Amino acid sequence: MEVTGYRERFVPNQSQATRVFDCPWTLRDLFIQWALGYSSNSFGKLRRVRPQQHPEWVWMWAQEVELLEGIGFIYNNPLVVVRDQFNNIVLDDKGKPKQIPMIGYFDGGPAQQNKILANGKARLAVTYRALDWDVYSDETIDALDNTLGELNRWVTRDTRYANQALAVPNWQLRFEDDLNSRIPQGGILFEATKELIFTWHDVPDPPEDKIQAILGKMNDQPFDRPKDFQGKLVGGSPPDGFDINTLLFGNVEKKRHRSATGRVNWEISYHFYWREKRWDYLPDDSGEYRRVVLMKNGQPMYKQGHFDDLFTQPDTPFLWQGPGG
Repeated sequence: MEVTGYRERFVPNQSQATRVFDCPWTLRDLFIQWALGYSSNSFGKLRRVRPQQHPEWVWMWAQEVELLEGIGFIYNNPLVVVRDQFNNIVLDDKGKPKQIPMIGYFDGGPAQQNKILANGKARLAVTYRALDWDVYSDETIDALDNTLGELNRWVTRDTRYANQALAVPNWQLRFEDDLNSRIPQGGILFEATKELIFTWHDVPDPPEDKIQAILGKMNDQPFDRPKDFQGKLVGGSPPDGFDINTLLFGNVEKKRHRSATGRVNWEISYHFYWREKRWDYLPDDSGEYRRVVLMKNGQPMYKQGHFDDLFTQPDTPFLWQGPGG
């Protein structure tokens, strides 16, 4: 139940709104899951419960839950018990769960007189903030399986512009006004490139086999094109994504963290390098870009990989997550 205490704060790139709720004390964990959402790997299919969306400022989503106070009389919480390393309840010599002293808030009304512990209340502040990624539901992703995918939700895109230095041998150069001249040393041809950083947030299980298989390869088909969703172009990298063989998968970073529900999740950053002329094309002695292959076997310099596979889940989830997982 929502109670008084609502507040808002609007600042460029840091706006937030806070709503205050009362929930039963022993059901705080369920409230947190409802408010902040969570993700899981259902045998190779990523499932997400979205965080709560602000009813009025619809670009804001619940990102934080803070306990303001407990309401009721203080008593040891009988539901907090000792658990082993596999999260199983540990029993004492009498076959009863071993309790751990932990504060709880309970109803001080008629239930107390009858020696029944009835739930008190937890007053919780839920803070909503804007996100840098799209938040599509499982239902939307499932209904439009051929249109939207995991690349279109929970993914941020950052770009670093740079130049690639291509060495030009001196025998390919001459002075403009002398057909027979030779340049004493080679030159450097700078070509505009970009480093694209795609960060996938709150990932239950990293696709390790896909990462290893695609590292160092070019994209085998157009990648990250905006999708037509209900007549509008959404997601992707405008204006039309990246053409075949223009991206090279350079490296990846993984950061392990615990979600608000206790599960071990990952933040995965993929680093792709873009060239407009394709990675398997180089300039000849006339400056024309042509496809190059290895001298002896005619094979391409770089192999190809299916980049969309980097945003999938392994078929077998990591079932054991440790305490709280």
